Amino acid sequence: MIRFSRMSRFLMLCGVLIVTFLGFFLFPTPNDGKSAEEVLGMPVVCLGTEDASEPCWLTLGAGEGVVVVGIGGFGLVAFTFYGVGLLLGTGQLAAGGITIAQVGFGGSFLLGQAGVAPVALGQVVGGALVKGQGQFGADGGEMMKNLSKEVNALLGPSRN
Repeated sequence: MIRFSRMSRFLMLCGVLIVTFLGFFLFPTPNDGKSAEEVLGMPVVCLGTEDASEPCWLTLGAGEGVVVVGIGGFGLVAFTFYGVGLLLGTGQLAAGGITIAQVGFGGSFLLGQAGVAPVALGQVVGGALVKGQGQFGADGGEMMKNLSKEVNALLGPSRN
């Protein structure tokens, strides 16, 4: 059985996203950048712009969708330069339930340079439980250590 490290799995995922993203830009699509296939009434893939008329399952570029990858937009999950993801938001300027950003607002957790969330980890962060260089809120160092141990136990290599 082949075992991959966490970093190699992450890099493979990034590679798949980049190849998919570039592939849709290299091959033209009909219907003004929307795929002809629909699932539950929404196009599967859109090459979006911010003035897109409807959301898609996977929006590349900018716009609205379930998963948004690109410059900016709004979706359940947003991997964008600036965007909002209801569940997960990542980017330079982002907001979401869980946020990983340079500057961000997290509904439950923030990992970033600067921002606000109930639980935050970063350089200049504010919230109820925070850990950072310039923190505004109760010290969440002990909680972050326990969270790290739990995540390592769940995602780390099995001891079997």
